[in-house]
Amino acid sequence: MKKRKGLWIIAAILLLAGVLAFSKGKIEFSTEDNQQLTFEYGQEIILPEVKAEYSRLLGLFGKKSLDVVQTGEIKNELGSYPLSWKASNNGAEKEIYMTVSIVDTTAPEITLVHQEDHFTDFGSEYQEEGYTAFDIHDGDLTEKVTVTSDGETVTYTVSDQSGNQATASRQIVYKDLSAPVITLNGSSSMSIKVGGKYEEKGCKAVDSHDGDLTDRVKIAGSVNTAKAGKYTITYTVSDEAGNTAKATRVVTVSKKSSSSSGSSSGSGSSSSSGSGSSSDYGTGSGGVVYLTFDDGPGPYTKKLLDILDKYNVKVTFFVTGNRADYRKYITEASRRGHTIALHSYSHSYSKCYTSLDGYWEDLNKLSDLVYQLTGKRSKLVRLPGGSSNTVSKKYCTGIITKICKSLTDKGYRYTDWNVSSGDAGGTTSASKVAQNVINGIKKHKVSIVLQHDIKSYSVDAVEEIIKWGLANGYKFLPMTSSSPVVHHSIRN
Repeated sequence: MKKRKGLWIIAAILLLAGVLAFSKGKIEFSTEDNQQLTFEYGQEIILPEVKAEYSRLLGLFGKKSLDVVQTGEIKNELGSYPLSWKASNNGAEKEIYMTVSIVDTTAPEITLVHQEDHFTDFGSEYQEEGYTAFDIHDGDLTEKVTVTSDGETVTYTVSDQSGNQATASRQIVYKDLSAPVITLNGSSSMSIKVGGKYEEKGCKAVDSHDGDLTDRVKIAGSVNTAKAGKYTITYTVSDEAGNTAKATRVVTVSKKSSSSSGSSSGSGSSSSSGSGSSSDYGTGSGGVVYLTFDDGPGPYTKKLLDILDKYNVKVTFFVTGNRADYRKYITEASRRGHTIALHSYSHSYSKCYTSLDGYWEDLNKLSDLVYQLTGKRSKLVRLPGGSSNTVSKKYCTGIITKICKSLTDKGYRYTDWNVSSGDAGGTTSASKVAQNVINGIKKHKVSIVLQHDIKSYSVDAVEEIIKWGLANGYKFLPMTSSSPVVHHSIRN
Protein backbone atom coordinates (compact mmCIF):
# COMPACT_ATOMS: atom_id res chain seq x y z
CA MET A 1 0.00 0.00 0.00
CA LYS A 2 2.79 2.34 0.93
CA LYS A 3 4.60 1.44 -2.24
CA ARG A 4 1.53 2.29 -4.35
CA LYS A 5 1.11 5.67 -2.63
CA GLY A 6 4.74 6.55 -3.34
CA LEU A 7 4.25 5.73 -6.98
CA TRP A 8 1.31 8.12 -7.14
CA ILE A 9 3.35 10.93 -5.63
CA ILE A 10 6.16 10.35 -8.09
CA ALA A 11 3.65 10.37 -11.00
CA ALA A 12 2.11 13.69 -9.80
CA ILE A 13 5.53 15.29 -9.55
CA LEU A 14 6.47 14.10 -13.02
CA LEU A 15 3.16 15.38 -14.38
CA LEU A 16 3.62 18.81 -12.81
CA ALA A 17 7.19 18.98 -14.10
CA GLY A 18 5.92 18.18 -17.56
CA VAL A 19 3.26 20.86 -17.40
CA LEU A 20 5.80 23.41 -16.28
CA ALA A 21 8.23 22.29 -18.92
CA PHE A 22 5.79 22.73 -21.77
CA SER A 23 3.87 25.83 -20.50
CA LYS A 24 4.82 29.18 -22.17
CA GLY A 25 3.59 31.19 -19.21
CA LYS A 26 2.24 34.79 -19.36
CA ILE A 27 3.90 38.21 -20.08
CA GLU A 28 2.43 41.31 -18.44
CA PHE A 29 3.37 45.00 -19.06
CA SER A 30 3.25 47.77 -16.45
CA THR A 31 1.42 50.21 -18.76
CA GLU A 32 -1.70 50.05 -20.90
CA ASP A 33 -1.74 49.21 -24.57
CA ASN A 34 -2.77 51.69 -27.35
CA GLN A 35 -2.26 54.89 -25.34
CA GLN A 36 -2.60 58.27 -27.14
CA LEU A 37 -0.21 60.87 -25.65
CA THR A 38 -0.10 64.56 -26.72
CA PHE A 39 2.70 67.06 -26.06
CA GLU A 40 3.03 70.76 -26.95
CA TYR A 41 5.91 71.60 -29.29
CA GLY A 42 8.93 72.55 -27.21
CA GLN A 43 7.57 70.77 -24.13
CA GLU A 44 9.73 68.08 -22.52
CA ILE A 45 8.49 64.65 -23.60
CA ILE A 46 8.23 62.25 -20.64
CA LEU A 47 6.96 58.77 -21.56
CA PRO A 48 5.51 56.28 -19.05
CA GLU A 49 8.00 53.77 -17.68
CA VAL A 50 7.38 50.40 -19.40
CA LYS A 51 8.29 47.18 -17.55
CA ALA A 52 7.47 43.52 -18.36
CA GLU A 53 7.20 40.42 -16.15
CA TYR A 54 6.88 36.71 -16.98
CA SER A 55 4.84 34.28 -14.85
CA ARG A 56 3.49 30.65 -14.99
CA LEU A 57 0.38 29.12 -13.45
CA LEU A 58 -1.05 32.37 -12.18
CA GLY A 59 2.18 33.38 -10.61
CA LEU A 60 2.21 30.52 -8.10
CA PHE A 61 5.82 29.88 -8.92
CA GLY A 62 6.89 33.57 -8.87
CA LYS A 63 7.42 36.26 -11.53
CA LYS A 64 10.44 37.06 -13.61
CA SER A 65 11.41 40.60 -14.87
CA LEU A 66 12.08 40.72 -18.60
CA ASP A 67 14.09 43.02 -20.86
CA VAL A 68 11.89 45.31 -22.99
CA VAL A 69 12.86 46.38 -26.53
CA GLN A 70 11.43 49.73 -27.76
CA THR A 71 11.01 50.58 -31.44
CA GLY A 72 9.95 53.87 -33.10
CA GLU A 73 11.37 57.43 -32.97
CA ILE A 74 9.97 60.78 -31.87
CA LYS A 75 11.25 63.72 -33.93
CA ASN A 76 11.41 67.33 -32.81
CA GLU A 77 8.69 68.34 -35.24
CA LEU A 78 4.92 68.47 -35.40
CA GLY A 79 3.25 65.14 -36.18
CA SER A 80 2.21 61.74 -34.81
CA TYR A 81 4.79 59.09 -33.97
CA PRO A 82 3.94 55.35 -33.34
CA LEU A 83 6.01 53.53 -30.69
CA SER A 84 6.06 49.89 -29.55
CA TRP A 85 7.54 47.82 -26.70
CA LYS A 86 8.19 44.02 -27.02
CA ALA A 87 9.17 41.40 -24.46
CA SER A 88 9.69 37.62 -24.85
CA ASN A 89 10.69 34.60 -22.75
CA ASN A 90 10.71 30.83 -23.17
CA GLY A 91 8.76 31.07 -26.43
CA ALA A 92 6.19 33.54 -25.04
CA GLU A 93 6.08 37.01 -26.72
CA LYS A 94 3.99 40.15 -26.29
CA GLU A 95 4.03 43.69 -27.81
CA ILE A 96 2.17 46.86 -26.79
CA TYR A 97 1.72 50.11 -28.77
CA MET A 98 1.52 53.86 -28.05
CA THR A 99 1.04 56.99 -30.27
CA VAL A 100 2.77 60.27 -29.37
CA SER A 101 1.47 63.49 -31.02
CA ILE A 102 3.50 66.73 -31.11
CA VAL A 103 1.17 69.73 -31.58
CA ASP A 104 1.39 73.54 -31.73
CA THR A 105 -1.47 75.33 -29.99
CA THR A 106 0.60 78.21 -28.57
CA ALA A 107 0.15 81.64 -30.21
CA PRO A 108 3.18 83.74 -31.19
CA GLU A 109 4.31 86.54 -28.90
CA ILE A 110 4.40 90.16 -30.12
CA THR A 111 6.76 92.51 -28.28
CA LEU A 112 6.28 96.26 -28.79
CA VAL A 113 9.18 98.68 -28.52
CA HIS A 114 8.35 101.82 -26.55
CA GLN A 115 10.73 104.71 -27.11
CA GLU A 116 11.01 107.27 -24.35
CA ASP A 117 9.46 110.65 -25.20
CA HIS A 118 8.03 109.37 -28.47
CA PHE A 119 5.15 111.46 -29.75
CA THR A 120 3.22 111.78 -32.99
CA ASP A 121 2.75 115.20 -34.50
CA PHE A 122 -0.86 116.37 -34.81
CA GLY A 123 -2.12 115.61 -38.31
CA SER A 124 0.73 113.21 -39.01
CA GLU A 125 0.76 109.47 -39.34
CA TYR A 126 2.19 107.45 -36.48
CA GLN A 127 5.87 106.69 -36.99
CA GLU A 128 6.59 103.14 -35.89
CA GLU A 129 8.68 102.74 -32.71
CA GLY A 130 9.38 99.09 -33.44
CA TYR A 131 8.11 95.61 -32.72
CA THR A 132 9.12 91.95 -32.93
CA ALA A 133 7.13 88.74 -33.20
CA PHE A 134 8.39 85.31 -32.21
CA ASP A 135 6.78 81.88 -32.31
CA ILE A 136 8.09 78.88 -30.40
CA HIS A 137 7.77 76.73 -33.55
CA ASP A 138 8.06 79.09 -36.53
CA GLY A 139 10.73 81.37 -35.02
CA ASP A 140 10.94 85.05 -36.03
CA LEU A 141 7.65 86.25 -37.54
CA THR A 142 8.37 89.99 -37.40
CA GLU A 143 8.14 90.44 -41.17
CA LYS A 144 4.71 88.75 -41.22
CA VAL A 145 3.10 91.13 -38.73
CA THR A 146 0.14 93.11 -40.10
CA VAL A 147 -0.06 96.66 -38.75
CA THR A 148 -3.27 98.71 -38.89
CA SER A 149 -4.23 102.03 -37.36
CA ASP A 150 -7.50 103.85 -36.80
CA GLY A 151 -5.74 107.10 -35.91
CA GLU A 152 -5.96 106.45 -32.18
CA THR A 153 -4.76 102.88 -31.79
CA VAL A 154 -2.15 100.86 -33.69
CA THR A 155 -2.96 97.14 -33.87
CA TYR A 156 -0.44 94.40 -34.62
CA THR A 157 -1.59 90.94 -35.73
CA VAL A 158 0.35 87.82 -36.72
CA SER A 159 -0.47 84.12 -37.20
CA ASP A 160 1.83 81.13 -37.18
CA GLN A 161 1.74 78.19 -39.60
CA SER A 162 -0.62 76.29 -37.28
CA GLY A 163 -3.17 79.11 -37.38
CA ASN A 164 -2.54 80.42 -33.85
CA GLN A 165 -3.04 84.19 -33.87
CA ALA A 166 -1.55 86.88 -31.63
CA THR A 167 -2.64 90.51 -31.31
CA ALA A 168 -1.09 93.51 -29.58
CA SER A 169 -1.97 97.20 -29.61
CA ARG A 170 -0.68 100.57 -28.52
CA GLN A 171 -2.27 103.98 -28.10
CA ILE A 172 -0.91 106.81 -30.24
CA VAL A 173 0.30 109.71 -28.11
CA TYR A 174 -0.12 112.99 -29.97
CA LYS A 175 1.86 116.16 -29.40
CA ASP A 176 2.50 119.28 -31.46
CA LEU A 177 6.05 118.74 -32.77
CA SER A 178 6.08 120.96 -35.87
CA ALA A 179 7.19 124.54 -35.84
CA PRO A 180 5.03 127.14 -37.62
CA VAL A 181 5.86 128.13 -41.18
CA ILE A 182 6.73 131.75 -41.84
CA THR A 183 6.19 133.00 -45.38
CA LEU A 184 7.58 136.47 -46.08
CA ASN A 185 5.48 138.93 -48.00
CA GLY A 186 7.73 140.12 -50.77
CA SER A 187 11.34 139.14 -51.27
CA SER A 188 13.71 137.82 -48.62
CA SER A 189 16.52 139.81 -50.21
CA MET A 190 15.96 143.47 -51.07
CA SER A 191 18.12 146.33 -52.28
CA ILE A 192 17.35 150.05 -52.03
CA LYS A 193 19.42 153.16 -52.53
CA VAL A 194 20.60 155.53 -49.81
CA GLY A 195 17.88 158.02 -49.02
CA GLY A 196 15.20 155.69 -50.30
CA LYS A 197 12.29 154.38 -48.30
CA TYR A 198 12.07 150.92 -46.73
CA GLU A 199 8.56 149.64 -46.34
CA GLU A 200 8.07 146.63 -44.11
CA LYS A 201 5.93 144.11 -45.96
CA GLY A 202 5.47 141.73 -43.06
CA CYS A 203 4.82 138.03 -43.33
CA LYS A 204 2.29 135.30 -42.76
CA ALA A 205 2.72 132.54 -40.16
CA VAL A 206 0.75 129.29 -40.24
CA ASP A 207 0.99 126.42 -37.78
CA SER A 208 -0.18 122.89 -38.59
CA HIS A 209 -2.03 122.67 -35.26
CA ASP A 210 -2.77 126.22 -34.10
CA GLY A 211 -3.62 127.68 -37.51
CA ASP A 212 -2.92 131.31 -38.41
CA LEU A 213 -0.31 132.85 -36.08
CA THR A 214 0.46 135.93 -38.15
CA ASP A 215 -0.61 138.30 -35.38
CA ARG A 216 1.89 136.65 -33.01
CA VAL A 217 4.97 137.23 -35.17
CA LYS A 218 7.65 139.36 -33.54
CA ILE A 219 9.72 141.50 -35.90
CA ALA A 220 13.19 142.62 -34.83
CA GLY A 221 15.72 144.81 -36.61
CA SER A 222 15.60 148.05 -38.53
CA VAL A 223 16.89 149.59 -41.75
CA ASN A 224 18.86 152.85 -41.75
CA THR A 225 18.26 154.10 -45.27
CA ALA A 226 20.66 157.02 -44.64
CA LYS A 227 23.65 154.71 -44.36
CA ALA A 228 24.88 152.11 -46.83
CA GLY A 229 25.12 148.59 -45.51
CA LYS A 230 23.30 145.31 -45.04
CA TYR A 231 20.47 145.13 -42.52
CA THR A 232 18.72 142.02 -41.28
CA ILE A 233 15.09 141.93 -40.25
CA THR A 234 14.20 138.87 -38.17
CA TYR A 235 10.72 137.37 -37.90
CA THR A 236 10.02 134.98 -35.01
CA VAL A 237 6.89 133.16 -33.91
CA SER A 238 6.11 130.32 -31.49
CA ASP A 239 3.07 128.06 -31.34
CA GLU A 240 1.21 126.99 -28.20
CA ALA A 241 3.51 123.97 -27.79
CA GLY A 242 6.62 126.17 -27.81
CA ASN A 243 7.86 125.26 -31.29
CA THR A 244 9.60 128.30 -32.73
CA ALA A 245 10.11 129.37 -36.32
CA LYS A 246 12.40 132.10 -37.57
CA ALA A 247 12.87 133.79 -40.94
CA THR A 248 15.05 136.67 -42.05
CA ARG A 249 14.96 139.37 -44.66
CA VAL A 250 18.23 140.99 -45.75
CA VAL A 251 17.97 144.58 -46.94
CA THR A 252 20.96 146.07 -48.71
CA VAL A 253 21.20 149.87 -48.69
CA SER A 254 23.47 150.87 -51.53
CA LYS A 255 24.90 154.14 -52.71
CA LYS A 256 24.25 153.02 -56.24
CA SER A 257 20.72 153.01 -57.50
CA SER A 258 19.36 149.50 -57.87
CA SER A 259 15.98 147.89 -57.97
CA SER A 260 14.72 145.34 -55.55
CA SER A 261 15.99 141.95 -56.47
CA GLY A 262 16.45 138.48 -55.16
CA SER A 263 14.12 135.68 -54.52
CA SER A 264 12.16 134.59 -51.50
CA SER A 265 12.32 131.27 -49.78
CA GLY A 266 11.22 132.36 -46.36
CA SER A 267 14.89 132.58 -45.36
CA GLY A 268 17.97 134.49 -46.47
CA SER A 269 20.35 131.67 -45.48
CA SER A 270 23.07 130.76 -47.98
CA SER A 271 23.36 127.19 -46.76
CA SER A 272 20.70 125.95 -49.17
CA SER A 273 21.05 125.90 -52.91
CA GLY A 274 18.13 127.55 -54.61
CA SER A 275 15.25 129.67 -53.32
CA GLY A 276 11.61 130.18 -54.00
CA SER A 277 10.16 133.17 -55.76
CA SER A 278 7.70 135.38 -53.91
CA SER A 279 5.49 135.03 -56.97
CA ASP A 280 5.12 131.28 -56.52
CA TYR A 281 1.53 130.32 -57.21
CA GLY A 282 -0.75 129.41 -54.31
CA THR A 283 -2.32 131.43 -51.53
CA GLY A 284 -1.33 129.18 -48.67
CA SER A 285 -4.85 129.19 -47.29
CA GLY A 286 -4.99 125.41 -47.57
CA GLY A 287 -1.48 124.88 -46.23
CA VAL A 288 2.11 124.65 -47.41
CA VAL A 289 3.51 121.87 -49.59
CA TYR A 290 7.18 121.04 -50.00
CA LEU A 291 7.59 118.74 -53.00
CA THR A 292 10.87 116.85 -52.67
CA PHE A 293 12.54 114.51 -55.16
CA ASP A 294 15.17 111.90 -54.23
CA ASP A 295 17.81 109.90 -56.13
CA GLY A 296 18.14 112.15 -59.17
CA PRO A 297 18.94 113.79 -61.40
CA GLY A 298 18.02 111.32 -64.10
CA PRO A 299 16.45 111.02 -67.56
CA TYR A 300 13.15 112.61 -66.47
CA THR A 301 14.52 115.57 -64.49
CA LYS A 302 14.49 117.93 -67.50
CA LYS A 303 10.80 117.18 -68.10
CA LEU A 304 10.09 117.82 -64.42
CA LEU A 305 11.88 121.18 -64.49
CA ASP A 306 9.78 122.28 -67.46
CA ILE A 307 6.53 121.29 -65.70
CA LEU A 308 7.58 123.24 -62.61
CA ASP A 309 8.44 126.29 -64.73
CA LYS A 310 4.96 126.17 -66.26
CA TYR A 311 3.42 126.78 -62.83
CA ASN A 312 6.32 128.78 -61.32
CA VAL A 313 6.57 126.17 -58.55
CA LYS A 314 9.88 125.64 -56.77
CA VAL A 315 10.80 122.30 -55.20
CA THR A 316 13.66 120.54 -53.43
CA PHE A 317 15.98 118.00 -55.04
CA PHE A 318 17.84 115.61 -52.70
CA VAL A 319 20.44 114.71 -55.28
CA THR A 320 22.96 111.92 -55.82
CA GLY A 321 26.25 112.00 -57.69
CA ASN A 322 26.31 108.59 -59.33
CA ARG A 323 24.83 109.60 -62.72
CA ALA A 324 27.50 111.70 -64.42
CA ASP A 325 25.45 112.11 -67.62
CA TYR A 326 22.71 114.00 -65.76
CA ARG A 327 24.75 116.17 -63.38
CA LYS A 328 24.10 119.17 -65.61
CA TYR A 329 20.53 119.20 -64.30
CA ILE A 330 21.80 119.92 -60.78
CA THR A 331 23.23 123.14 -62.17
CA GLU A 332 20.08 123.81 -64.18
CA ALA A 333 17.72 123.16 -61.27
CA SER A 334 19.70 125.52 -59.06
CA ARG A 335 19.71 128.18 -61.80
CA ARG A 336 15.92 127.94 -62.04
CA GLY A 337 15.54 128.65 -58.32
CA HIS A 338 15.06 125.18 -56.87
CA THR A 339 16.75 123.99 -53.68
CA ILE A 340 19.58 121.51 -54.14
CA ALA A 341 19.97 119.35 -51.04
CA LEU A 342 22.13 116.34 -50.21
CA HIS A 343 21.05 112.69 -50.40
CA SER A 344 24.08 110.45 -51.14
CA TYR A 345 26.88 110.44 -53.70
CA SER A 346 26.75 106.68 -54.28
CA HIS A 347 23.34 105.74 -52.82
CA SER A 348 25.05 102.48 -51.83
CA TYR A 349 23.97 101.26 -48.40
CA SER A 350 27.17 99.24 -48.06
CA LYS A 351 29.20 102.44 -48.48
CA CYS A 352 26.97 104.77 -46.47
CA TYR A 353 26.05 102.57 -43.53
CA THR A 354 29.09 100.40 -42.81
CA SER A 355 30.65 103.09 -40.61
CA LEU A 356 30.29 106.74 -39.62
CA ASP A 357 33.49 107.58 -41.49
CA GLY A 358 32.10 105.86 -44.59
CA TYR A 359 28.91 107.93 -44.40
CA TRP A 360 30.79 111.23 -44.16
CA GLU A 361 33.17 110.27 -46.95
CA ASP A 362 30.16 109.68 -49.21
CA LEU A 363 28.28 112.84 -48.10
CA ASN A 364 31.32 115.12 -48.32
CA LYS A 365 32.02 113.87 -51.83
CA LEU A 366 28.47 114.82 -52.82
CA SER A 367 28.70 118.18 -51.02
CA ASP A 368 31.85 119.06 -52.97
CA LEU A 369 30.17 118.05 -56.23
CA VAL A 370 27.11 120.24 -55.53
CA TYR A 371 29.39 123.16 -54.71
CA GLN A 372 31.28 122.67 -57.97
CA LEU A 373 28.02 122.58 -59.96
CA THR A 374 26.11 125.39 -58.20
CA GLY A 375 28.64 127.50 -56.31
CA LYS A 376 26.60 126.95 -53.13
CA ARG A 377 26.93 124.74 -50.08
CA SER A 378 23.94 122.85 -48.75
CA LYS A 379 23.44 121.53 -45.23
CA LEU A 380 19.99 120.09 -45.84
CA VAL A 381 20.16 116.29 -45.89
CA ARG A 382 17.94 113.25 -46.37
CA LEU A 383 19.36 109.83 -45.50
CA PRO A 384 19.05 107.01 -48.05
CA GLY A 385 15.99 105.05 -46.96
CA GLY A 386 15.09 107.71 -44.42
CA SER A 387 16.14 107.86 -40.78
CA SER A 388 13.69 105.07 -39.89
CA ASN A 389 15.23 102.49 -42.25
CA THR A 390 16.27 99.13 -40.79
CA VAL A 391 18.19 97.84 -43.81
CA SER A 392 21.22 99.62 -42.32
CA LYS A 393 21.26 97.03 -39.49
CA LYS A 394 22.67 94.59 -42.04
CA TYR A 395 25.82 96.71 -42.25
CA CYS A 396 26.25 98.28 -38.80
CA THR A 397 24.12 98.21 -35.66
CA GLY A 398 23.24 101.70 -34.41
CA ILE A 399 24.68 103.50 -37.45
CA ILE A 400 21.60 105.68 -38.09
CA THR A 401 21.60 106.93 -34.49
CA LYS A 402 25.26 107.88 -34.86
CA ILE A 403 24.74 109.57 -38.22
CA CYS A 404 21.78 111.70 -37.10
CA LYS A 405 23.63 112.88 -34.01
CA SER A 406 26.73 113.65 -36.06
CA LEU A 407 24.72 115.60 -38.65
CA THR A 408 23.13 117.71 -35.92
CA ASP A 409 26.44 118.29 -34.16
CA LYS A 410 27.97 119.54 -37.42
CA GLY A 411 25.16 121.98 -38.15
CA TYR A 412 23.32 119.94 -40.78
CA ARG A 413 19.55 119.52 -40.83
CA TYR A 414 18.13 116.18 -41.90
CA THR A 415 14.53 115.60 -42.85
CA ASP A 416 12.28 112.68 -43.65
CA TRP A 417 8.74 113.10 -45.02
CA ASN A 418 5.13 112.96 -43.85
CA VAL A 419 3.56 112.29 -47.27
CA SER A 420 4.71 109.34 -49.37
CA SER A 421 3.87 109.06 -53.06
CA GLY A 422 4.44 105.32 -53.04
CA ASP A 423 6.53 105.61 -56.20
CA ALA A 424 9.37 103.58 -54.68
CA GLY A 425 7.09 100.67 -53.81
CA GLY A 426 4.39 98.89 -55.73
CA THR A 427 2.86 102.01 -57.28
CA THR A 428 3.77 102.45 -60.97
CA SER A 429 0.80 104.50 -62.14
CA ALA A 430 0.98 108.29 -62.47
CA SER A 431 -2.66 108.67 -61.44
CA LYS A 432 -2.10 106.49 -58.37
CA VAL A 433 1.01 108.47 -57.39
CA ALA A 434 -0.95 111.71 -57.71
CA GLN A 435 -3.81 110.35 -55.63
CA ASN A 436 -1.42 109.11 -52.93
CA VAL A 437 0.15 112.55 -52.67
CA ILE A 438 -3.15 114.43 -52.71
CA ASN A 439 -4.62 112.18 -50.02
CA GLY A 440 -1.51 112.74 -47.90
CA ILE A 441 -1.52 116.52 -48.34
CA LYS A 442 -5.12 116.69 -47.15
CA LYS A 443 -4.00 115.42 -43.74
CA HIS A 444 -1.46 118.16 -43.07
CA LYS A 445 -1.13 121.91 -42.93
CA VAL A 446 2.55 121.48 -43.76
CA SER A 447 3.38 118.60 -46.09
CA ILE A 448 6.82 117.29 -46.98
CA VAL A 449 6.20 115.01 -49.96
CA LEU A 450 8.55 112.22 -51.03
CA GLN A 451 8.86 111.50 -54.76
CA HIS A 452 11.64 110.32 -57.08
CA ASP A 453 12.50 112.13 -60.32
CA ILE A 454 14.14 108.95 -61.65
CA LYS A 455 10.63 107.47 -61.94
CA SER A 456 8.81 108.54 -65.12
CA TYR A 457 5.35 107.87 -63.69
CA SER A 458 6.14 109.99 -60.63
CA VAL A 459 7.22 112.93 -62.80
CA ASP A 460 4.06 112.47 -64.90
CA ALA A 461 1.98 112.85 -61.72
CA VAL A 462 3.41 116.24 -60.73
CA GLU A 463 1.22 118.44 -62.92
CA GLU A 464 -1.97 116.89 -61.53
CA ILE A 465 -0.67 117.38 -57.97
CA ILE A 466 0.16 121.04 -58.59
CA LYS A 467 -3.16 121.78 -60.28
CA TRP A 468 -5.09 120.25 -57.41
CA GLY A 469 -2.96 122.04 -54.81
CA LEU A 470 -3.33 125.46 -56.40
CA ALA A 471 -7.07 124.99 -56.87
CA ASN A 472 -7.42 124.19 -53.18
CA GLY A 473 -5.36 127.06 -51.79
CA TYR A 474 -2.05 125.31 -51.14
CA LYS A 475 1.26 127.11 -51.53
CA PHE A 476 4.24 125.23 -52.97
CA LEU A 477 7.66 126.14 -51.58
CA PRO A 478 11.22 124.81 -51.73
CA MET A 479 12.88 123.79 -48.48
CA THR A 480 15.45 126.06 -46.89
CA SER A 481 17.56 126.07 -43.73
CA SER A 482 14.60 127.48 -41.78
CA SER A 483 11.88 125.25 -43.21
CA PRO A 484 10.13 122.78 -40.91
CA VAL A 485 11.47 119.25 -41.02
CA VAL A 486 9.98 115.84 -40.28
CA HIS A 487 11.87 113.23 -38.30
CA HIS A 488 10.84 109.58 -38.33
CA SER A 489 11.53 107.36 -35.32
CA ILE A 490 15.06 106.00 -35.58
CA ARG A 491 15.02 102.17 -35.56
CA ASN A 492 18.75 101.53 -35.78
